[in-house]
Amino acid sequence: RIAQLKRDLSKSFAMKDLGPTKQILGIRIFRDRGANKLHISQEQYIEKVLCSRFLSNPGKKHWEAVKWIFRYLRGTSKLGITFGNGKPTLVGYTDSDLAGNMDNMKSTSGYLMTFVGGAVSWQSRLQKC
Repeated sequence: RIAQLKRDLSKSFAMKDLGPTKQILGIRIFRDRGANKLHISQEQYIEKVLCSRFLSNPGKKHWEAVKWIFRYLRGTSKLGITFGNGKPTLVGYTDSDLAGNMDNMKSTSGYLMTFVGGAVSWQSRLQKC
């Protein structure tokens, strides 16, 4: 199908085939066709963010928080999301605790949505009531 699409488009537009996509919008793409897996990563973007950390002058409290975030990003920058070759199904998981915050007796709840084995959406939050 892709080859036919390329032929059809090349009839109307001047085109050059650059081969398989390796990067788009700052996201690196790794394909393992033998294992039918696709892995995406934003390592370059994270490195760019880490290199631009001296562009502002935050207060001491902000600086401590930023240093913690940078340590986290440095340690996880090579991680990404891998999509397998299973059925193209969206799977959701959710969980919560009951009054887990001992200070105000509020609950924390969260969810995770996966597509072909890779996380695509997630959230965890302290309930307001």
